[in-house]
Amino acid sequence: PRPNVDTPSKEARGKMLHPFLKKAHLGGRGVLACLYAYLNARIPQLHRFCVNCDHTHIGILGGLNEPIRPSVCRRDLCSWAFTELGVGSASAYELASTAEVVDLLLAITTAAATSDRSSKILDPFPLLVNHNGERYLDPDEPDYLKARDVISKLPSMQQIVATNNEEDLEKICAERGEYVQGIFRWITSSCSAQLVSLSGDHRLTSMGTKFQFLMYSASPEREQAFVTAKRTHGSIFAFHGSPIENWHSILRGGVKNCSGTNLQLNGASYGPGVYLSPNASTSLGYSKVVKGSNYESIASSSRSENQFISGEQVKILALCEIIDDGTIKKADSIWVVANDEHVVTRFLFVFLPQSSDFNETVDKASRCSTTDTNFQSEISTVMENIKGNY
Repeated sequence: PRPNVDTPSKEARGKMLHPFLKKAHLGGRGVLACLYAYLNARIPQLHRFCVNCDHTHIGILGGLNEPIRPSVCRRDLCSWAFTELGVGSASAYELASTAEVVDLLLAITTAAATSDRSSKILDPFPLLVNHNGERYLDPDEPDYLKARDVISKLPSMQQIVATNNEEDLEKICAERGEYVQGIFRWITSSCSAQLVSLSGDHRLTSMGTKFQFLMYSASPEREQAFVTAKRTHGSIFAFHGSPIENWHSILRGGVKNCSGTNLQLNGASYGPGVYLSPNASTSLGYSKVVKGSNYESIASSSRSENQFISGEQVKILALCEIIDDGTIKKADSIWVVANDEHVVTRFLFVFLPQSSDFNETVDKASRCSTTDTNFQSEISTVMENIKGNY
């Protein structure tokens, strides 16, 4: 039966409803119909709203920086609640179950903060608010030395995963500095991409490394646009390499066309666009992988009880899916895609130069090419195995 609309009045009840419900309710629909309309409209758009204040995120909707999962917005009150109270942060259980992902995020942001190019690549800049509600780290007035100091005090991943609850984690961070827990929460929650550590038949065996991650980097709207374009033009795969410090920005904004901007690190001999390669060996060079370099070796036995990424000298390579619409510029082993919305990262591969099998792993990965039918088949098989599991 219809609810009593006389007490309180329609107008009074309408003011108490969320705007999504209000429109449906005042149209004369029942409570269940209103609830269904609200959930149907809201659930696919949860990533657009702050988990604290429930308002849309500031200044990033509709672009490459749009988050793909619910997160805390940059408004001061929400930032204070996030920094001081942990509203919107991951639980200790979630951290334990995604330790390799958290370790990688910490390593990447640390590399960006300590880089000589931090003023260009530590983007987005952290936002930390102290217990008085004042901004300690402010994206509007970034202090890169202060950010470097706070980030350098982060505890090791071994210490973090050894905690049994939120109180233990808070204690460890507090021992290292006032803002350490805040920066830890910011790093783990500000990443707009979704990373999942892979194992077993969900890995690409040909890539050699056991540190492989599935990466969702596009918002639902952008992913849908990509799928639509893929149906029309088809898609192909290619590798993208970049130094570890650049991935702080890439994970939060996607792979972008940086040609002609202050973020451009290499030349643009083949014109503006996102530079990729069908050959892993070419892209590994852009990731600053130098086989046989004098890295400090870590014996495999010392890692037997700890499979987490060390956070030192990490090298990252991405496997991207790109729309094959005929506009890709191909010059031997270099491919250039002008429209960065036609590039979506699917996998991340991490290489540890200090591991004893580094050269062997790189040799194996270097033989991979997305133009090779066997490797194409392996990609298809792994993606099919993964489908529906994450």
